Amino acid sequence: MAWSPGTFVRTDIEIADFADASRRLAESIDEAVRCLAGDGKVLLELSGGLDSSIIAAALARCEAQAQAVSLSTGSAESDERVYAQVAADAAGIALKFREVGISNLVGRARTREARPGLPVILGAADSVLSEEGAAQAITAFFSGAGGDCVFATPNAAGAAADAAIRSGWAARSTWRTIEAIARYHNASVWSVAGRAWQLARGASDPGSWPRTRGYLADTVPLPDAPLHPWLAETSSMLPGKRDHVHAILASLAHIDGYPRHAIAPTRFPLLSQPVVETALRIPSWLWVEGGQDRAVARAAFANRLPDLIRDRRSKGALDGYALAAIEQQADGLRPFLLDGHLAHQGLLDLARVENALRERVRRADPRAHLLLPVIDTENWLRAWLGDP
Repeated sequence: MAWSPGTFVRTDIEIADFADASRRLAESIDEAVRCLAGDGKVLLELSGGLDSSIIAAALARCEAQAQAVSLSTGSAESDERVYAQVAADAAGIALKFREVGISNLVGRARTREARPGLPVILGAADSVLSEEGAAQAITAFFSGAGGDCVFATPNAAGAAADAAIRSGWAARSTWRTIEAIARYHNASVWSVAGRAWQLARGASDPGSWPRTRGYLADTVPLPDAPLHPWLAETSSMLPGKRDHVHAILASLAHIDGYPRHAIAPTRFPLLSQPVVETALRIPSWLWVEGGQDRAVARAAFANRLPDLIRDRRSKGALDGYALAAIEQQADGLRPFLLDGHLAHQGLLDLARVENALRERVRRADPRAHLLLPVIDTENWLRAWLGDP
């Protein structure tokens, strides 16, 4: 391999001091944004979340001509205009608001990619960004995608397990991390400590990649996928750092297949090599300091972000948008999936697919959301094989 995350999780190059970690992370992000933007004309997709707002703050120090667009689906859950405007004003970047209609899930313009790439549900948003990019003659789109992964957003007690393995269970730093994770997840200290104990006991177990059968037929086997070279190294990593590497790897599935790349490339500064290498050198427990997610990143740009953005805990959602798209297009999705390539190969549980398209599902019900990767894969197959 030309590059490996295992090189940057060694204790001898660890950035163990919180202030030093924050400073170095800010420097790496500023450098990545400056180099990727150059002196061109860039368009930032600005949601007003922490990650895209950090990119806006870094663009403010570049020579590039930066503009931003904030997308909304018209529903309250996706309306982040207040946050986006505050972030744009702080960075001194012009901001335009655009509303996105429902994506066409069937028969979208297809390009042949090595993997499905951009989810079909985001097709309408991609079209809006393409229009803006073409109208403004930009040289690059900019996105804060990958920030949740690179900035080690905690999804378990991995950071607490790491602290315990490194410093011991009696150490004050270990219990400070346990308390921070409990505060973040609104959980009890003892439940987090118990989970951390389990993770620490199995520290040498690399774990398995999360998988779900979804709408696959019960007769379809789920063979083990070839082990990614990065994952072969994770058995020697601390549990929380192993989760960090897994998250970064997962984020790379969402950076290609964008039709807007016919207009200009998309730059993902938070997934650039200097930023990822810096992030990997930061211990997992520093990322949850004070009970906040992405704590090092928040501190790195504390003086450049408005309080509303820096301390923000909420995040826009597309749950209602996705469910509305499936419900409105159920009549077209039914023959598309039930008579598609996946169905003809005997890969789908056709009765479950049909029931999911017939029933009105609630937002918390995962069944409709599990349809989305099936729809993506069928579209991808038809790009290569044509209609069945």
